[in-house]
Amino acid sequence: MIKVVILVGWLAASSFIPAMSSARTESRVDSLARDYVRLVLSVGEYVPDYVDAYFGPPEFREEASKEAAGREFPYQKLVQEAERLLAYAEELLAHAETDSRGRRLDFLRGQLNSLLAVLDWRNGVRLTFDQEAQAIYGIVAPQHDSAYYEDLLMRLDSLVPGRGDLFERFENLQKQFVVPRQSINTLIKLCVAECRERTCRFIDLPEGENCRIELVGGKSWGGYNWYLGSLQSLIQVDTSGPVYAGSLIGIAAHEGYPGHHCANVMREKILVQDSGWVEFSVIPLYCPSSVLDEGMASYASALVFPLEERVAFYKRILPQFMNLDTAMIDTYCRVLHARKELSECHVDAARAYLDGTWDSLRAARWVRHFDLGTDESAAKSLAFSRDYRSYRVTYVVGEQLVGDFILRHGGAPEKPDRQWELFQGLLEFPFLSANLKQGNATVP
Repeated sequence: MIKVVILVGWLAASSFIPAMSSARTESRVDSLARDYVRLVLSVGEYVPDYVDAYFGPPEFREEASKEAAGREFPYQKLVQEAERLLAYAEELLAHAETDSRGRRLDFLRGQLNSLLAVLDWRNGVRLTFDQEAQAIYGIVAPQHDSAYYEDLLMRLDSLVPGRGDLFERFENLQKQFVVPRQSINTLIKLCVAECRERTCRFIDLPEGENCRIELVGGKSWGGYNWYLGSLQSLIQVDTSGPVYAGSLIGIAAHEGYPGHHCANVMREKILVQDSGWVEFSVIPLYCPSSVLDEGMASYASALVFPLEERVAFYKRILPQFMNLDTAMIDTYCRVLHARKELSECHVDAARAYLDGTWDSLRAARWVRHFDLGTDESAAKSLAFSRDYRSYRVTYVVGEQLVGDFILRHGGAPEKPDRQWELFQGLLEFPFLSANLKQGNATVP
């Protein structure tokens, strides 16, 4: 099984200051980490969806819940605690004698800076879409005009079968691949199982890990991984509208293997259980580490299922549940592969909509046109933007950062072993987006 060691180029202190012993320093980092977890849980009592998962000491959550019961949002108190922890992290970072300690402290520093921005937002500070993305996630998504997407549509046009209007032809193609409702659960489970088997060829997953599937409705997302701790996940799939066959592998890979579930179980085992780094027992949603998490989950689909292998797999399993022309499966997969470039249109629509430049009707028309979607899918896209605001940038920019990092370090498409080796290294420690952008995360 491939084993990866990631070396991070941390900025060294300008001079060596003989301070505390290594053991004492580690104890102080552990203390900082515990206070960080308590703070994140406290913020989660006042900011909906902020705590995406928690599997640390139960008394920490009980303390946060008890402290917040019936109280108004304590903005100043939470800011003071975040600033105290941030200053402490900076002090300890100046004396970090080891790479692993520096990695922990740099991670905590980035998360705490983001947490301060979340507190400001909760207290009524309103930033533009790009300012918010920079303050919370440390990134800004590129902005494209309509000419950019029209060019992409022209290139896609030749791939979609039939004559006449592109949107009608694409809609007709999609309709052939609507999964019968009675088959959705079975097909998703088959895809999750296949993604897991392929992932296990390269990554040694912890014993006892597992994820289960649940079909839900009325959500603004298509799939969601709820990490439960103890190496277990619940993957929910929204079936309010049509579920297309082309989304099955994407959901299985993104939410399961080698995406969110895989990342969470690896980190729980390596960082929390084995290393005792309690800060990784809490997973905030609105924070810089989400850029890597969503980027890896978005990259996961192409990694576990390159296009030709995806075509072959769909040809093998879909006809068992759907009345399909297998030759059309090849065309369908290639169209969806090319269509992915259009996904950035959701970011441009969210930016203009949330900044008040466009109303909901204009934003929906933009998504409907440039994503080749339906009125329902466009409405769902805007609902997601209202619910999660600038979080949407983590998918597009995150995938670009992960892809660039892997390619830069020798993970070309014709070298899948190297791609998986690098991917596993990122799985085992959640680098912040700044580390990937600045080249601080390097793999020998």
